[in-house]
Amino acid sequence: MPTAKDLKEGENPDYTYEKDKEMVIITYDNKSRKAVDFFISGGTINNQADSEDEKRNLLNKLNVTLGTSEYETNFKIALANPKIFTGVLLTRLDPFKAEKEYNARFYSSNFVKNMVITGYEIKYNTPTYAKKKGDNVYLVSSSIEGKNAFGVKMEKYWEITLKYMGEEKAESIDYISYPNNWKVIEVIFDGKAVK
Repeated sequence: MPTAKDLKEGENPDYTYEKDKEMVIITYDNKSRKAVDFFISGGTINNQADSEDEKRNLLNKLNVTLGTSEYETNFKIALANPKIFTGVLLTRLDPFKAEKEYNARFYSSNFVKNMVITGYEIKYNTPTYAKKKGDNVYLVSSSIEGKNAFGVKMEKYWEITLKYMGEEKAESIDYISYPNNWKVIEVIFDGKAVK
């Protein structure tokens, strides 16, 4: 476990532990002071059955079952020899990831609707995804369609970068007002930065 001094000095420090010729590397997050990912070294495999046994064995050593929703599991093999496991990397998943992505899309759409003031008929295209850009930072993009004052069809593209500022817990959607737990960082509308 990193000390308070370690956490102040470095970004996401790695700590290596070795026992019985096996190595575990744990990466810590400075902000949350929690482990972000775990890597445990593996060994040689001779066939597919051994491969599956080795995977289960490595996960059991970390007290994790295959297919868990808490971690993303990546089995690493040596490039020079695919019969050698270098180990397994477990990355802790955000339990509210899908919810945050949905809410980032929802809030971005509402932000654009409140930003665009016009008397003409406009179709707001729903964003289909929110791309994670960093720690709780999302990029959402879509477009609006309509007609200008001369009746000419137009399509304007937008993208919003926003950050989730709320607590790490389930979030209910506020359908009326822009929520306090999201902060808009940048807005690009029709190729121009407007915020």
